[in-house]
Amino acid sequence: MTQYPPPPPSGGYSAPQTPGGYAPPPMPGGYAPPPMPGGYPSQMAGGYPAPQQAEGYASLQAQGRYTPLPVPPEIAQQVATFQLGTLTQVYKANSIKLLFAGAVLLLTLIDILLSLGGNPNIIGLLALLALSAYSIYYLVVNFNLKAYVFSEGLVRAKGSHVDVMCWEHVEAVWERIVKHRYRGIITIYTSYNYTVRRNDGAQFKFPSALKSNKLLGEAIQQEVTRRQLPKAIAAYDSGSPVNFGTLTVSMQGISKAGVLIPWNQFGQANFRRGWLLIRKQGDLLASIRTRASTIPNLQVFLQLVEHGRRRAIGGY
Repeated sequence: MTQYPPPPPSGGYSAPQTPGGYAPPPMPGGYAPPPMPGGYPSQMAGGYPAPQQAEGYASLQAQGRYTPLPVPPEIAQQVATFQLGTLTQVYKANSIKLLFAGAVLLLTLIDILLSLGGNPNIIGLLALLALSAYSIYYLVVNFNLKAYVFSEGLVRAKGSHVDVMCWEHVEAVWERIVKHRYRGIITIYTSYNYTVRRNDGAQFKFPSALKSNKLLGEAIQQEVTRRQLPKAIAAYDSGSPVNFGTLTVSMQGISKAGVLIPWNQFGQANFRRGWLLIRKQGDLLASIRTRASTIPNLQVFLQLVEHGRRRAIGGY
């Protein structure tokens, strides 16, 4: 049985490594990455658009999306040691968010001092202390945080501390996309947070404090999917169930906690407010629902589901 790890930080397994990454999907074409203009795709009922490449995903460098950048001296040694290749993009902490957190901290500290001078409202004082504590935490965790994307890996740096993740050593990525709404109706902004798990069990977070973090997440998802999707397809085609946290994709269909949706009854999969809803044909209510943020390698899961659906109906 091939299994992707659940989101808790403990445990894990070592993914088998192949020099140069995994082979392309054993089928004509491959898959194109699903469009995600505003976060999660809204629906997956009739499959994905036609393949755009002959061998599945291409690397960011091969696509020509980025111009090679000079490697900063503070990470040059790690880049050479792990042979990370070409630097394609750098993501730094959003200075506006950091300044805002600093301003909030300053104002709350002033309010606390003023409250202590008179008859303090205990509830209000506790709220100010909580806000101050969060502001301090936000500044400490995100100040000087950087992410470097290379053709062969990823580097997370905070000050002098550097963590290296070769793409072939990354076994899973989780994404948490949250739309922050005013009174639950009007979307004010959307935050994108990603967690990467290396095959030694170490986890690394890339929070929304990074500027343009959505693009960083898309790059990570693409590189991980390019290597993990062929492995998942090979396991599925051999008859082994493939697990994604609490979800399982097998020759029988999609299942969770004993609930099975056979391929001949599979209707559609929708995302709604952070939930993945999988319905049978003709059903209004979802037979399977789970938090999208708890599904490791979400894009691999979606494309493996499409692969299983096509095989079940004799698509190839």
